[in-house]
Amino acid sequence: MSKLSNSIEKKLRRWAFNSPWLNKSCVWLDKRKSLNIPLLCKIYPNNIDLKNKLVIAQSTLNCLFSDIRVRDDNDIPKKIWIYWAQGYDSAPDIVKVAYHYWQTMNPDYDVCFLDEKKIQSYFDFQSLFYNFSLDAGAAHKSDFIRVYLLSRYGGVWVDSTTFCWKPLDSWLQYETKGCGLFLFKQTQDRPDRQIKNWFMASAKGNPVMVSLLHALAAYNFKPRQQTLSITRFKEYQDCPGISHEGTGLELLNALEEQGRFPYFYFHYLFNEVVKSGDALACWSIAKHTRNEHTNAGSEIGDALVSKQNYKTKYRQSDEYRERVALLEKITASQRDG
Repeated sequence: MSKLSNSIEKKLRRWAFNSPWLNKSCVWLDKRKSLNIPLLCKIYPNNIDLKNKLVIAQSTLNCLFSDIRVRDDNDIPKKIWIYWAQGYDSAPDIVKVAYHYWQTMNPDYDVCFLDEKKIQSYFDFQSLFYNFSLDAGAAHKSDFIRVYLLSRYGGVWVDSTTFCWKPLDSWLQYETKGCGLFLFKQTQDRPDRQIKNWFMASAKGNPVMVSLLHALAAYNFKPRQQTLSITRFKEYQDCPGISHEGTGLELLNALEEQGRFPYFYFHYLFNEVVKSGDALACWSIAKHTRNEHTNAGSEIGDALVSKQNYKTKYRQSDEYRERVALLEKITASQRDG
């Protein structure tokens, strides 16, 4: 969908929150995108296709946690998860480069490249996502998938445009000792969130991941009488309840009353789950681990991992070419050494 179409749809959903007439248009959008199927079945009670989708949607939701429980295990399985919905053949070169070097740098790891078809062999996400009562895009669906995989199987999730600069065996086991969890942290000047979720390492059944999966499921699939529209940080940055570690349900509930959900709700739910219980105990250790990482536009330095973007302009940049050349130089020296 084009940026213009997305913008129009976002505005339509916002206006429709207090307009029954406009809300009919949003119902049509939900039907076209297979969102909020439970609500659509109430609106179209005689629609057989919707009824069939509802049955399987509820079935998958009911069995979501059947193979997931908190475990007393801090070992990170040697499994790397990479996801590009359209598949490897359709991925841009930066994704293929990233995949190659994750394999090359970590020969003892099983590097699993997933797409929207392969992911179905792990769980029926397509049917589960019929329950979404948010106008969720690919990024938010990917957020849910990563937490599910880490909760159930453990391993290392890396976004498809991340580059590995240090072999995982050289540092990860030391950083996850005693907690079975590793995430890169935001700097303290980030006003609303404390982690980055493009690299996540977790033991199977880690309490933070399992608690976060429960929180995401409760929020994503909550029965709602209208599908929430997305809103960016600049549109709610002055709302009460926002802080580096404290942004959470207070903000989510306030925005929901306006028919909105924040783009970074994953991070806000994370803030909530690490406030108590086993998740708090785990995070109190994990939050003090190493944090050497970098993004596009910054020096590699001592980074363990870097995050790039897949946009054409970046892939045509000198920085991108220099990073790929440096990766080849590093791996060549490892082979020769």
